[in-house]
Amino acid sequence: MSRRVGDGMVGAVGRSVGAAALTGVMALAGVAGAGAQATPVGGIAATPASGECEAPEGTPDMAAMASPMASPAADEAAPAATPVGDEATIEAATAAAENLANCWNAGDLDAVLGLVTPNLLQTKFGVADAEEAAEVLGGMETLPAYAIIDTGDVQTYEDGRASLDFEYLLGEHQYTAARWYMVEANGRLLIDEEELLLPQPDVEASSVIGVAFADDESPVAYGQGADEETGGRAVPLLPAIILNADNSAGTERRFLSVVRVPEDEAGTPVTELPEGDFVAQISLAAGDQADVALVNLEPGEYAIGEPGGPSVPLTITEAEPEA
Repeated sequence: MSRRVGDGMVGAVGRSVGAAALTGVMALAGVAGAGAQATPVGGIAATPASGECEAPEGTPDMAAMASPMASPAADEAAPAATPVGDEATIEAATAAAENLANCWNAGDLDAVLGLVTPNLLQTKFGVADAEEAAEVLGGMETLPAYAIIDTGDVQTYEDGRASLDFEYLLGEHQYTAARWYMVEANGRLLIDEEELLLPQPDVEASSVIGVAFADDESPVAYGQGADEETGGRAVPLLPAIILNADNSAGTERRFLSVVRVPEDEAGTPVTELPEGDFVAQISLAAGDQADVALVNLEPGEYAIGEPGGPSVPLTITEAEPEA
């Protein structure tokens, strides 16, 4: 029997920091389920992928997938890329990305876990293996939907991997430009790694806010513009707010979430990342920086921080009137 979102119990999972991070990140997803339609508040709208989920044959071998699959570029500089010209490879890479989005949005966990490698689970979600991911994701009521906005270049590498550049909306607010690396296994392309690229949403105006981890022990903090007393920051509403997250001083992977603070908790001091509506999530490798664009936002109180850890408040104010 295929496992689906909602089959498991989140409370039973607590074996690792990775599981706690994944639980904390994805538990915030209730407002943006697979059937949600993004509402443009400032200009970005996309329909979640709803095509057929082509699941791999058979149930994923969780024991086998518990051992990380070889990912040649995971621990070293990426090899030189070669642009792909043949349509068959382009179509295969595009279809692999679209199929994962379809299966994710359908809530078919076994299919999703059969379409990715353990390296992807570890680097994007911080879980050690597919069985652990299945337990955590199975306890979620719903997941933020993937809506693919555009697909771009396909490239191949000397290590045997291929990649696809594309833009997607995760939930209603996280506009992401990404490169998905893929490896071939049993005649199928599996998603092996996600590299975040600079997002460039098609909007009239945007602003940039930066947050950073000073070291492995420090919580996230704004790079500039923070209130001395609260550590928070207020910015006017624009069609897009680019969030630059910096872990360049760190030696460990860190996970960052953005949530909408419930109205009844707005204005109260925030220490730990509160439970709230999912806005965005970022996985930051040691020494890495990454950007996502926050779109379709509304004025209100938000928080940025690590799941289960400290956070900093972000206040989105009404848009400033044009001069």
